[in-house]
Amino acid sequence: MTRSNTTSRVSATFFTPHLLGERQVFLFESELESAVAMEAMLLPDFYYLEVQLAPIA
Repeated sequence: MTRSNTTSRVSATFFTPHLLGERQVFLFESELESAVAMEAMLLPDFYYLEVQLAPIA
């Protein structure tokens, strides 16, 4: 198994039901983490998104 010596942090702006239509910037540690979050948001009972890095207020 190999590990990359560079990181690829991703930032994206989303609004989730708990934000009542307001947008918030979320920071992800990797592209994979952002992809998993996007898949989770497609679920019909999705309400809240929490990531390892704190969102930008």
